[in-house]
Amino acid sequence: MFKNNGVVVNKIIFVEDNDIDFWSVERIYNKSGMAKKYNIYRFTSAEECIEYMENLSVNTPIGKELFFIDLNLPSMSGHKLIERLRKIGNASTILVALSSSTHNTDIEKSYQAGANAYIVKHEKYDEFAEALLTTTKFWMEVALYA
Repeated sequence: MFKNNGVVVNKIIFVEDNDIDFWSVERIYNKSGMAKKYNIYRFTSAEECIEYMENLSVNTPIGKELFFIDLNLPSMSGHKLIERLRKIGNASTILVALSSSTHNTDIEKSYQAGANAYIVKHEKYDEFAEALLTTTKFWMEVALYA
């Protein structure tokens, strides 16, 4: 459980094994100022993420949790991780697939696994930054949670 002085905080969690990709994400959030609004965490494997979710107490109050999941993880595909998190997370857990693929089969497979959204890791930094920040703002500031 992530807390600041006992206060429940909203979390943005990346499941990303690539250091360079995560460095880009950190840079985007820092440059936009969003890094000051949310606690940003990283798991480098699907197993770390699953362990985190399984160790949350059922009675533990949580803030909003927005997961960005790389689909190309080393030991378990992002699709399998999304399926697993959908089973062990609560209904308001937001799961966003991240991939460089624009193939319809990858996109469909992500939604079938339980993803709430799919973002392409654009080669153009500005396009990726805009997609990431717009998605974050929507799920963390606009969408209502039960």
